[in-house]
Amino acid sequence: MPKKLVEPEGKIRTSSSLLSSRLAIIAVGVLIIVLLLVLKNPKLFLAAIVNNQPITTWEFNQSLQKRFGARLLDQMIDERLIHSEALKQGVTVSSAEVDQKIQAIETQVGGKDGLNQLITSQGLNLEDLRTQIRLKLLVDKMLSKSVIVTEQEVKDFISKESQSLPATDSASQKKFVEETIKQQKLSEAFQSWYKNLRDKAKVYKFY
Repeated sequence: MPKKLVEPEGKIRTSSSLLSSRLAIIAVGVLIIVLLLVLKNPKLFLAAIVNNQPITTWEFNQSLQKRFGARLLDQMIDERLIHSEALKQGVTVSSAEVDQKIQAIETQVGGKDGLNQLITSQGLNLEDLRTQIRLKLLVDKMLSKSVIVTEQEVKDFISKESQSLPATDSASQKKFVEETIKQQKLSEAFQSWYKNLRDKAKVYKFY
């Protein structure tokens, strides 16, 4: 019967010491990496420091999720569904179209300063505005096929709202009224269109 080999006690202790040393070196290495990340980009771990008391990024994210998570998630679901439907229909919006819309808004509010104030007052930045405009233009393009503005509707609107219309030439006024009526109809059409889109979608929420 073969003899059972027994490792010398000293050799076992040496192997154990080597393993402990390697683990210690790895732990130090990880700690150094974490410290470098904190120094280079503190917001990865810290949201703020108040009187030497840290508010961690994890705490901050947890608070955001608790307060605004459901609403933000619904907004993200809305955007995903609309983009998916636009892709299915082959509808796209170019950056030039978004830029044109932003320039129109900028003109309406009195220039870049007015636009910046408007964006800031709503808790947005320019990129958020671009995203919202792109989404709105996608919806408008998809629904425009089913929205028709008649000459009679334009005449009735001008007759009823003549006092509140901008003082421009008749052609510009007519174009303004057509766009106003179109936007009203698009807004009404969107409600039933989106409800149908959401009802058909497979959406599973985990928050």
